[in-house]
Amino acid sequence: MGPKVEVLSPIGAAGTGAKSELRQAQVKPLKIGLLNNSKQNAGLLLRELGDLAHDAWGAEITLIERKDSVALAATSAQLAALRSCDLVLTGTGD
Repeated sequence: MGPKVEVLSPIGAAGTGAKSELRQAQVKPLKIGLLNNSKQNAGLLLRELGDLAHDAWGAEITLIERKDSVALAATSAQLAALRSCDLVLTGTGD
């Protein structure tokens, strides 16, 4: 069996009194990886999201990987490299 991967769901319940903003003093700069799925505009979208995270929280884009095709999974080497990041952004750009 291969290494375990944690999958987070974007579905959640809204709470009361929770603070949704990150405070720079509370966290070290996040290391962000970008995984471009090679669809048109995906790289542009991911780069913009990374820049927004940098401006808002001081996050650093430390790695950019590009898949050969949207239909293919990321390679083992890409996944291994992305493990060095605190957060990985991926998505489509159409």
